[in-house]
Amino acid sequence: ARLVGSLSESAAPGCPRIVGTKHTMGGANLRDLWERTSLEAEIATGGYDAVVITESIDLADMRPPFPALFDDYARRIVATARAAGAAPVFYATGYVETPTRFGFAEMADPQLALGAELGVPVATGGLAWLRAWERMPELDLYHSDRGHPGYVGSYLSALVLWATLLDASPIGLTNAPTTDCTDGPCSEISPALAAELQAVADEERRAH
Repeated sequence: ARLVGSLSESAAPGCPRIVGTKHTMGGANLRDLWERTSLEAEIATGGYDAVVITESIDLADMRPPFPALFDDYARRIVATARAAGAAPVFYATGYVETPTRFGFAEMADPQLALGAELGVPVATGGLAWLRAWERMPELDLYHSDRGHPGYVGSYLSALVLWATLLDASPIGLTNAPTTDCTDGPCSEISPALAAELQAVADEERRAH
């Protein structure tokens, strides 16, 4: 949320600024959030303009009961968001590092299908990683644990989410948004690399 908000601060005058909050629980999928937290009430009373719905990697790891379980609880969250006057958006994350890059399409495809059925935009952050690797095969987008995104990977994902939320091109946004990097100072993203990643994010936005 902080990273996307910082990106929005660098947008052109008159472009909406984004202030986000998180509703998470460690290791939780959407069913866990719905049944074990105050998610439903938070959406209903939070006064949000948009609700970003992010399924855990259970969507790729646990088949079955996924993707049917995602479909069930995502529909509930979409309906709750719309009843509260908020626009639902799916965010399809990337996956842990594997030799075959398994998990990226498995995370995105069920969300794209449900998004098309329900008219919900899908920010395909994980597919943007694949697109970036087509241009720059050696680009490292992972944190040192090889499971979570690093700063560069988070930057690309945030560009895709910003572009989807606003239905706008991210080209020209800052190359140095503010966020927390747990291993020390955030890695520098050069203007040239930022421009490449912004072009990738814009291509991904227009692809869906």
